Amino acid sequence: MADPEREPSPDEFEIEITDLGPQRGKRGYGLPRLTPRQRRVSAVLTVLLFVLVMGTFLGGSAEVRGLLARTLLRPQPTATATTDSLSLYLQGNPSWGHFIVDGRPIAHLPALVRDRPLVLAQGQHTIIWQVAPFNPQTCILTVLNATTLSGPCLFSSRMSAHFVPGVNAMVLSFFASLNELPAGQRQSLLQQIQQALAGYETGEQVHAGERYAVSEQQIQADPSLCSLAAHLAICYARAKQPLQASLRVQLDSSTSSDDPCVVSNQCSFNRQDCRALCEDPTVVYGNRDVDGWSVAATVSLSWSYATLSGQVIASDQPISAVRGTQGYQMVSLQITRVGQDWRVSPFPQNIGSGYDDPLCSQAAQDTEALASIASGNQNLFVQDLVPVHNHAAEGCLVVLASSPGTILDPSTPAPAPNTQLVAYCLVRFGVVLVVNRIARQQWPFLPVADAYENSLANAALATISP
Repeated sequence: MADPEREPSPDEFEIEITDLGPQRGKRGYGLPRLTPRQRRVSAVLTVLLFVLVMGTFLGGSAEVRGLLARTLLRPQPTATATTDSLSLYLQGNPSWGHFIVDGRPIAHLPALVRDRPLVLAQGQHTIIWQVAPFNPQTCILTVLNATTLSGPCLFSSRMSAHFVPGVNAMVLSFFASLNELPAGQRQSLLQQIQQALAGYETGEQVHAGERYAVSEQQIQADPSLCSLAAHLAICYARAKQPLQASLRVQLDSSTSSDDPCVVSNQCSFNRQDCRALCEDPTVVYGNRDVDGWSVAATVSLSWSYATLSGQVIASDQPISAVRGTQGYQMVSLQITRVGQDWRVSPFPQNIGSGYDDPLCSQAAQDTEALASIASGNQNLFVQDLVPVHNHAAEGCLVVLASSPGTILDPSTPAPAPNTQLVAYCLVRFGVVLVVNRIARQQWPFLPVADAYENSLANAALATISP
């Protein structure tokens, strides 16, 4: 029998069988019972062997190293979904940025609906959005439960949290504005935007006798240029000879608090100042899955008029003859980054050519304002908005339709139950002209389109699908 006080030599392999049924308690051959010292030596040798094998593999081909990295170093999910965890999609505008969640970069950002969302466990989390050349944005928030987030960053105008119908996850959207750009980049981009908008500037001839909207200065000199319609004033002059009209577009990038755009509350959207670029409303309410930077900018537009020999008779005239309507327009821009340069595309076709065009947009606002003051016209709504010859400087046809069976004029026979009454207006040089009989009945105080203007309206009408 071995001495219990003596450590066995390495050659002694006799052990005690601990669980062999009927053989219990007998001696035989099997796994050795190691002393504490032997177990320590064994552990060290095992670690050294593992390091040697791993070093051999990692020193091999790139494919082997990549396989090991993907297998052993694969990023783990943010959390395992529980009743208190929150499923989350992250979005950024511009689209070329990337996110870091709790110190871990998100290599593949899950796409809304198409991919499974990220999962944040209950508690505090840090989300960093990096999108060069903008300054990074950091959001520290707390997951309270599966549907609730809290944190001061959620009150920022550059961030929004919302749910999408049919999607069982929250969407956290980040937005960058001009304010997050370094000064040099900001100035370079503003120049690119103004240059892109200049491509919209155009010229158009005003026929003798045609009407055009006039400025306050012109009205002060000749108050007879205005006529009243309820609480609105309609102010225009008539050309005594053919004139050349020139359209000018000016980007408003002012930071002043007394800017007329701010005072009139016409240059903000979703708590964002669009003078520093804001999220494009057509993207916010439509398709957010758009590459690049989808923004809206605030612009002012004006007409100048000169004789055909070049003598200017009126400059900086408004694009609307209706007083009390807004003097600014928000226009859509699609911006991309190519190397160190910016690429700006104005008026992308998000909804339709007429609705994306600032002149047509002003035309729709003017006709809606006029509809609101006429008896019964609360039931007329803009149905189509079409630039003449795809060129709004020539005019914009506004089609207003009633709900089926609506009675607009009690003095006329009631229409059939499913009949829609349609009014056509042509807006040219800021003046709303009535085209068809229903429009003349509803707005008897508006000027009537002449033969040439009617031909423009018919050309636009021909492009509308039945």
